[in-house]
Amino acid sequence: MKSEQKEKNGKVITTFASDADFKSGDMFIVQWYDRYGGVCMAKFNEKLRILLENQGWTQAKLAKIMHVSPDAVSSWVRGNNTPYVDTFKELCKIFCVTIQELTDDDFDIPEYIEINRYLPNSIACLPEEQQDSEHIIIDAALAYEGLLHRYTTAKGVEISSIYRAGEEVWWHYREHEARMIRDWNEVHSND
Repeated sequence: MKSEQKEKNGKVITTFASDADFKSGDMFIVQWYDRYGGVCMAKFNEKLRILLENQGWTQAKLAKIMHVSPDAVSSWVRGNNTPYVDTFKELCKIFCVTIQELTDDDFDIPEYIEINRYLPNSIACLPEEQQDSEHIIIDAALAYEGLLHRYTTAKGVEISSIYRAGEEVWWHYREHEARMIRDWNEVHSND
């Protein structure tokens, strides 16, 4: 496993060259040590909490998706434990982030902020059994003045969409929301 140690703000931080440096079964320890040998937990647990809140997921839902115990997820969120590398990689895929984004304090995970809720006029006139749920509008730090909308269709399908200038320009099933946001921001990074 390739690594580099450097001192930053009085702490010795071990960084890894890439996700590929990890081998199956390795324990990924999201810790660093101050210059006197004291252990300081990284912000991984805070970032995981933000990612869960951004998705609107409970710890139990993440545990079910990842096929791990709810106690394991709880211990990660509390900062008592960190996952094995394979599990860490799966977390990264689920939330569409890199290991570096999850573990390096120089990378922030933006918190989504609910702006408003409304029922679009285009569906308000439909019979109630055919209406989508109200749209929840979220500031998800989208490029190009995009706004994230979340809603559930009349058939119970959870949808995430990006609106710009009042028009829906991109949508996906909620489970793919993180990938949609990442792709949107990459496409519009220079706009």
